Parts: sequence; C-alpha cells; structure tokens
Amino acid sequence: MLMHLTLSAQWTPEEKQRIIEERIEYIAQDLEAESSDFTTLFDNLDALLDDPIDLNSADLDELQSSLLFNEIQIAGIMAHRKKYGKFLAIYELKYVHGFNPSNIQFALPFVTVGTKERASTFKAKWLLKGRHSILIRHQRVLEESIAFSDPDSNSSANSRYLGDPNRIYARWRYQAGKNLSLGITGEKDPGEEFFSGDQSKGFDYYSAHAAISNIGPIKTFVVGDYQAQFGQGLALWTGFGFRKSSQQALNTRRFARGFVPYTSVDENNFMRGVAATFKIKSLEASIFYSAKKLDANLDTTLSSDLAESTFTSLQQTGFHRTQGEVFDKDAVQEKVYGANLSYRFKNLRLGMTGFQSELEGDFDPDLQLYNQFNQQDASNQVLSGNYEWAASFFQLYGEYAVSENGASAQLHGITLNARELIKLNILYRNKEAEFQNLYANSFGERSVSSNEIGWYHGIEILPFQDLSIQAYLDLYKFPWMSFRTDKPGNGQEASIFARYRVDRKLELSALYRTENRDRNDNVEELRVQQIVREQLDQYRLQLDYDINSSVSVRTRAEYRRYTLGSNPLEEAYMLYQDLAYNHRNGKWNLRMRYALFNTDSYNSRIYAYENDMRYQFSVPAYFGEGSRYYLLLNFKPIRGMTLSFRIARTFRIDDALIGSGQDAIQGPYKTEIKSQLHYRF
Repeated sequence: MLMHLTLSAQWTPEEKQRIIEERIEYIAQDLEAESSDFTTLFDNLDALLDDPIDLNSADLDELQSSLLFNEIQIAGIMAHRKKYGKFLAIYELKYVHGFNPSNIQFALPFVTVGTKERASTFKAKWLLKGRHSILIRHQRVLEESIAFSDPDSNSSANSRYLGDPNRIYARWRYQAGKNLSLGITGEKDPGEEFFSGDQSKGFDYYSAHAAISNIGPIKTFVVGDYQAQFGQGLALWTGFGFRKSSQQALNTRRFARGFVPYTSVDENNFMRGVAATFKIKSLEASIFYSAKKLDANLDTTLSSDLAESTFTSLQQTGFHRTQGEVFDKDAVQEKVYGANLSYRFKNLRLGMTGFQSELEGDFDPDLQLYNQFNQQDASNQVLSGNYEWAASFFQLYGEYAVSENGASAQLHGITLNARELIKLNILYRNKEAEFQNLYANSFGERSVSSNEIGWYHGIEILPFQDLSIQAYLDLYKFPWMSFRTDKPGNGQEASIFARYRVDRKLELSALYRTENRDRNDNVEELRVQQIVREQLDQYRLQLDYDINSSVSVRTRAEYRRYTLGSNPLEEAYMLYQDLAYNHRNGKWNLRMRYALFNTDSYNSRIYAYENDMRYQFSVPAYFGEGSRYYLLLNFKPIRGMTLSFRIARTFRIDDALIGSGQDAIQGPYKTEIKSQLHYRF
C-alpha cells in the first residue's frame, strides 16, 4: 500500500467541513442560480480529504477527475515530475508552472507526497475497510403560503398542495476508498405527500447505486443511478458543469470523469441503469444503458386513454405537489444507450462518443417561433469526437458533435502559460440552431447547447506574490431568435477580479462585471416587440479578516445597475456582515450573517452564497427592500456525529407578499428552519 507523508490526520471532521465549504464557496460565489447542486463535488472533496492525491503516483486521469486543478497546473505537475523526479514535499508545488501561494493553499488539504509505489494487486479485504455515512435532514418555512392555506370557493384543484410543507431528506452511503461505493437516497419536497395518498411508499424520490472502481481491467462499473460525462459536454454530460466565473477565468475546459455514482436529488439530470468502463493500457472502452421514467405534460384532449395520449414537453422541476403535477409524474419512458472509446498516446488523447436516445410515446411539442428547431422526434442519435493535447506551456482541447438531423456543434480551446506571471485562455464555440441534444451541457452563454457562436478570452496576471488579477471577455451571438429576443441577437460580457492578501490574516478583493445584450423591450401593446439593449453592471468590494484562530469576519458591499433600452435606470445595493466562530475544543462552530438590501426590481437582484449544512447549498436572490439574516450551528456530541441547526429569515418592507404564485406568503417575513443529523462510522 501507499505510505502517505501527509497532514490529513490533523483534519478534524469540523475542519474538513470548513475546508470543503470554503472550496465550494470559492467556486459558487459568482453563481447566479438558486438551485445549483454541488453534492457530487462535495462527495469528491470529502473523499480526497480521507485519501489525498499522491503527487508522485497520480496519473493524468486522477489529477483531472479530482476537479482541483486547471489544465496548466496538471501539465505543470506532470512536467515537473518528468524533469526533476518525485516530489520531496507538498510545498514543492511553488516551483511548478501554474501554481502560486493562493492556489497552493487551496489544494494543500487534498494532496500528499508518497514514498512508495501504489500496490498493483487489488485485495478483496479492502472492500470491508470502508466507512458508513448516514444523513437525515428536515426543513420547512414557518409562515403559511397560499398553497398550504384552506381553499375557498374560487380555488381550483391545482391551487393547493396535497402534502405538508416539510422537506425531508435521508441518505446512507458506504465507501471503501476508491474501490467501492454503495448508496441510497430519498427526498420529499414541500407540498408532496409522505406515506399517504399517491406516495404510500414514503419518499417521492428514491435513488440508489452500487459501484466498483479500479479492479483489474475494470476502471468503473455502476449499477443504479450514475452520471455520464465525456468530452467537453457537447454530446453527453449529466450533472453540474462549470461556466463563466470571475474568480476562475481560466477554467473553461471540462475534465470528463466518465461514469460517476449519482448521489444528488435532481430528479432529471442523471442516468439509471448500468454502465462500465474497461481500461487496457492506453485504451478505454465505456458502454452504458439507461432506462427511467420522466415527468411530461400530457395532452389528453384527443384521447382519455393515457397510453394513447401525446406529451408536449418534458417536466424538469421534480415537484409532485398538486393533482396536475402528480398526473404528469413518470408519464414517459426514456431509454439511452451508447458507448465511448478513448485512446491516449503520450500527451495526446482522442475520444469518440455515440449514443441513441428514445422517448416512448407520441411526442408532439408545442413549439414557438424562437424554439422551432428544438427536438421534435421521440428519438435522436448523437455522435462526437473530442481531443486533448497537453504540453508544459500550452494545452489544446475540443469536441465536434453531430445530431441525427445533420446539425453540428463544436468547441475548441487553447490555454497558454505565456510566462510564469501571465496565463491566457481562448475558447471558440459554434453551436448551430438546428443542433438537437437533450443530454448536452457545454460551456456557453445559454444553458442549452445550440444557437450560439462565441469567443471567450480569459487571462490571469500575478504582478507580485500577494496579488492576483483575473479577467475575461466573452463575445457571443445567437444566429436565430431566442427566448425573449425576437430576432438573431448578440452580446458581450466582461469581468475583472482582483485579490490582494495583505498578510496571513487579511485579504481584500474587488470585482467588476458588465454584460450588454439584445432583448425584447416588453412593451405590452406592441404585437411585434422592438429589440433594445439590456445592460447590467456589477461592482463588489470584500474584506476577509481572521481575528484569531477561532474568529473570522467577512464584509461585502455590492452595487448593481440595470437598464433595458430607454427604460429608467434600476439600481441595487447590498451590504452584509459575516461572522464565523470555531470553538477551540472542536465540539461546535457558528456561522452567521446579517444583510441589508435595496433593489428597484427583480431585474437588478443580487445573488450571494450562504453557508449551509453538509450537502446543502444556498445562493439566494436578494431583491426588494429589506434585510436578511441566518445563523448556522454545528455541534458534535460524540465522535463521528454532527448535529446542525439553521435559521434564516427575510424581512421585506416594500411588498405585502413575499414570493409569487402559490408559494407567495402574506406578510413581510419568511422564516426557514433546518435541522440535520450526520453520522459517520
């Protein structure tokens, strides 16, 4: 076995939680989406804390799948090892191309330096030396929304939820290093029934998997739920994929992980069936089959027989709270099967992915003019080829994909380590409007991989040791009309982010981001909308200060400006103060925030990452005028067990309702409480 010279034994469970949260927060600070799920990333970092990457024996695949390094850093590690031999200490990373004190500190808890070669023969007894993890969580909003109130005579059948307002989550997982993973997950959303009505079996959603890895020629074998990630995401990529980030301007390349056990609760973005990857020397062959039920909007106007009814679109929310949502649950059978071949020759890697997807039933989408090129058939085929070429000072990567109708999408990028102090990244993408693929998730301005042409330019500058500057410029256009833009449009987005570490305790950062693009003017009396320019400017200042080993604070001020054509300027302000306290005995810690915000409308809303419980991720939108606070307490009563409690409350003085539609709350307050038990043994 590998002997580690590592500091991993020094990390307590509380420190592990803090380290992982800091890494995910670093990734998510620029995210502007309230429902992003980092569960798989959390699992990956958690496993690396227990079994760090050995800088001396890790191959290219292991470095890439860790999601810790960009392509420049990975190429630097491989080149340093080839030129100078094995690392003598972790801190030798400071002499590797692509690393500076900031990102070394980022990776430090997850890497080690080994003195012996990794054992080449697998032993079955290793599978019995794993760890169990049990997690149970409850959360709810205390105030009553319209959906949970008593119906009146004017209420429709779909205006009230069938279940109670509790969200319940439970998960068990067993992991034996990197060789075995078993897991079961269940979740009930607010408004869904639980052991009653249509949910007599308890949770509305269940997920399970069994996976083995790195056993002889078997690189991965998964039965149950899994993610599939290949190439750059133009053909097949389920799960979260990073996009533009002011703090990671160089990270546009996707590091595909092949098949990964699925542990999240997104009820759509995964595969369910069997998948396997076999590795023989430089060749990898992957095959998969997936069959699962999907929610869909059924049209029964032509037939009352559900078997003969058509479906007009697929549902993505995963909610089954009303009679209508329950009716649409599991309405369509989805089948996806395919393969990937990958061959590595020194610094060059070539891959090919192909799959067939089928939706059983009569698919009759209700298309509008802007999305008339969306997939209209129940079946589709996609074929793609991808490449990666890595050298010490530059990396090339890309993918070209074709759908069954002959339309194509392509993406090509180059990263240059021009000098030790300057790094550059250029990415070109061209996704035809007719390209059809429900399973694509690639870098771009839009969430769908079609109807987009763009050039992305990123740069990182390190003028001196304690200052880093990152910037990007993205120029894009849409060859066909898109949602809320009734003609072919274009736009540009630019950002500059600077971080300065004054000393070991104090860090200052500043961000400026601007975006300008075409959009409908939204004048209701006009039948044909006039196209105007939509402009958003964002300014942010932040201070992070460690008062001592137990107490740290963060202060952030943010300002936004939003305009749409000749409409009046809309402004937004937010100021928040964070406080973190870690008790010296390691038994408990506290996180809290108080924020003030004032925005003219939802258009100028401000997003801000919030600390949350293990496997919970909050990036709420602050809008309107009011305040918000949260308090998170983690307590460890016995070894391996952590109890967590969180309360978050929003106060709005500008509106009689908080929220919209059925989820609207009468009054100025919205209070959410959470409690969680996590036990590892």
